[in-house]
This record gives sequence, structure tokens and C-alpha cells, in this order.
Amino acid sequence: MDWRCLIFQNNARPKAIFTMWLQNHGRLLTKDRLKKWGLHMDEICVLCQADKETREHLFAECSYANRLWNRLSQWAQVHSIVPNTWIQFFQLIIHHLKGKTSLAMLLKMMYAEYIHVLWRERNTRIFKGASREHEALAREVENRQRARLTDANSGACLEC
Repeated sequence: MDWRCLIFQNNARPKAIFTMWLQNHGRLLTKDRLKKWGLHMDEICVLCQADKETREHLFAECSYANRLWNRLSQWAQVHSIVPNTWIQFFQLIIHHLKGKTSLAMLLKMMYAEYIHVLWRERNTRIFKGASREHEALAREVENRQRARLTDANSGACLEC
């Protein structure tokens, strides 16, 4: 799949873009990957406690991730895209993000920040034992996007 449109001309933070790049290449160390390396651990997703943690589950099937994506989509005033599999989700994202419109730029940033805050929340729960509701993550992404869009003078119209 052609993921380059997600990387180039994306005004998200570099660390969010890098996390997204790792995720799109299947390089994030999800529990299923760690198990393949011989590490023994609880394989259940720490975000929803409902299924084994895989890339597919964490970013497309997890109920916590779906609530976060739906909330961000609502904020951006776009139809929420929550298909059944990671591949379907990724294909729909690629389809909607081509071009240089204000909406495409906003969604590129939103997707990168979504991946990043979800991965960071997962790690915070595992390594620090702390957790936040999806609403708190959504507000963080929204505030960060407002600031970055303002800094970039993109001309995107956002209701603050």
C-alpha cells in the first residue's frame, strides 16, 4: 500500500509521524510480536481488556481505540471510518488523505497523532500503571492540532 501520502506534507509532530511510520510497517513491539521473540507476558490488550494485543486489534478492533477515533472524527466533522480490520482502516485512511486540501491536511495530522497517543497510552498503562479516558486523549490531540495548524498558518477553519 502507498503510505507515503501520510508521511509527506504532514504537519504532525515528528515523533507522531515516526510512531505512525513504525506502525504502518508493523514494527511497533506489540505483545504478539514480543511473544514471537520468546517473551512471556499477558497477551490481553491493556486498553480494552477484551482480546489479544496485535497491531490489528490495537489500532482497528479495540473498543477503546474505536471510541477515540470516533471522538476525533466527530471533532474534525468527518464521517467516522471504523472498518472491521486494520487493512480496511488503512486503505480508507489512504483514500481520504490524498490531496492538499485543508481537510486532508487535518486528517493526516489527526491520524498520526491518533496512532501516537494510542501507543503512548498503551505504554503508560503497561509501564506506569496509569490510565486516562479516551476523552482526555482526544482533547490532547485536538489541542495539539489547533496549535500546529495555527503555527503552520494553514488557513484551516477550526471551531475553537
